Amino acid sequence: MWPFPRRKPVSKAKQSLERLVAGFIIGGAIGSIIGKKILDEHEEEDDEDDELNDDE
Repeated sequence: MWPFPRRKPVSKAKQSLERLVAGFIIGGAIGSIIGKKILDEHEEEDDEDDELNDDE
C-alpha cells in the first residue's frame, strides 16, 4: 500500500494561475533585495559626500 495519496490532475488554467502567483512572489522578493542594495549604495555615497562637505 502506498502511504501517500495520488496527486489529482490540475487543470491548465489553475496551473497557469499558480505559476503566475509564484512568479510574482519570487519576482517581488528579488526586486526587494536588489532595491535595498541599490538604496544602501546610494546612502553610502550620500554619507561620503556629506563628510566631504563638512570638512570644507
